[in-house]
Amino acid sequence: MKHMDYIYLNENYYNNKKDLPKYSELYGIDYSEDLIKDAKRYEPLKGVSFRIGDAQNIEIEKKFDFITCLGLTGYFDSLDGLLSGINSCLKENGTALVFHLFNEFDVDVIVKYRNNKYFDTYEPGWNNHSIQTIKKNLNKVGLKLIKIHKFQLSIDDLPKEDPARSWTAYVGENKKFINGLGLMFDLICLEISK
Repeated sequence: MKHMDYIYLNENYYNNKKDLPKYSELYGIDYSEDLIKDAKRYEPLKGVSFRIGDAQNIEIEKKFDFITCLGLTGYFDSLDGLLSGINSCLKENGTALVFHLFNEFDVDVIVKYRNNKYFDTYEPGWNNHSIQTIKKNLNKVGLKLIKIHKFQLSIDDLPKEDPARSWTAYVGENKKFINGLGLMFDLICLEISK
């Protein structure tokens, strides 16, 4: 997954700010030391406790009211470890938002790709787990799917230089995300509770 750092280090997320709600403690966990170093340099994130860690094997003693997992599920062939980690870190009645592409059909898809401009090995990142499989896995670890939110951009997004980055296109009257991997999908946020 290290090869994917180029996408996030080249994007200008810090100038396209998102206001963070006021919480007493914020933690950020990422597998990439480079991404954590970059985040620590950003002034509005001072006070956030950052850790290098594996989302499939979270080792943290704290319990949280709110957990976000953004754009991560496509890297894993199985979500068992991730969902168990969310369960172990989420307070009773806490909420987790898991955001990525999910298949509304009961089909799980595993994707490996190689972006020849940036690296020469096949990488994960675009796996598409079915919502039905996720419901079963949530039930196994004691979590509940509360709501499914389908994400829609209010603007049209154009193709990027990097074909692994998604853009929008219309399929009939519906707007979908597509990319140079030949994938067409909706972005979905799963609202999960303990």
